[in-house]
Amino acid sequence: RFALYLVAPLAVVGGAAWRGWAEAAGRRLGGGWLARGAAGAALGLLLVGPALRELPATLAGEPAEHAALRALLERSRSLPLRPGRHGLLAEWSFGHLAQFAAGRPVLVSPFGIEGGDGAMEDAAAFFLERDPQQVEALLAEREVGLLALGNPLTEVHFAHAFAPPGTPEYVAASMSARTGVRVATAAGFWELPAVRLYLDDGVASAQAPALEGFRLLDESPDVRPFAGRRPAWFKLFEPVAGARVTVRGATPGSTVTARTLVTTSAGRRLDWWTWGMADGEGVARLRLPYATGANGMVAAEAYRVEAASAKATLRLDEAEVLEGRERAVELVGGR
Repeated sequence: RFALYLVAPLAVVGGAAWRGWAEAAGRRLGGGWLARGAAGAALGLLLVGPALRELPATLAGEPAEHAALRALLERSRSLPLRPGRHGLLAEWSFGHLAQFAAGRPVLVSPFGIEGGDGAMEDAAAFFLERDPQQVEALLAEREVGLLALGNPLTEVHFAHAFAPPGTPEYVAASMSARTGVRVATAAGFWELPAVRLYLDDGVASAQAPALEGFRLLDESPDVRPFAGRRPAWFKLFEPVAGARVTVRGATPGSTVTARTLVTTSAGRRLDWWTWGMADGEGVARLRLPYATGANGMVAAEAYRVEAASAKATLRLDEAEVLEGRERAVELVGGR
């Protein structure tokens, strides 16, 4: 909005400068009206040309990024408000848009005070905390029921200003006239829950189980690459208790996996999975955040639970996922 305040004075100054340059250039080219007109047109294109790339956004009244997030948040109005989970957390600069489009209170906005004392510090903690359990506890305390995530790189960088002393700096940025803006990530950046959710939907890796307290509800179209990958531009997640599933019948010490295929509103097919280790009695405990069927605007298939050659199929309903109910599964085969 500050750029808009400059439009009027810049139009006066720019118009006078353009006319003066055109007349001076016209005199150098022969002084006739045709020469002045040609010089004026050339200088006009030179001035206006760089702005033409913004013409679609200008005609639409908003940039594509803004429109994508707004549409995502407007769709979220159809989601039920859960008791004690009515709030929404998004990048602070989108706070006003999030509150208006989603119809929910936000933790932070450009005013920074919507969530009360410590709101900016808690929002920063979400982006900088490496322990998933601490992240879940923070969101529960702040009654956050929805997360609207964009590329977290910028937020992780600026959140450090609100972090307690001694917090690692995961993103370093430098700027110069010669090289422009350069960004480097430090050790630990890729393990941050906010980054794992945005880039990989919280899916497990060989080193760590999935972020089992979050499920994807919706996403905007896939339009911008980040870190060599093409995640959705914006993603909407919900913190959930997750069904507590006890898996029996695995070989002691073996890895037990649970996997479901999720189809997103943008048509993307997500292979979501997590894992746990079977104890000495062949029992593993998993926490699963997706209900079988609809999860907001995405759909999840039944889970395939496996340990070596032993298998089982598991279907979960919405209440089990939201309330953290316990289920038992017996693997068939193997051992």
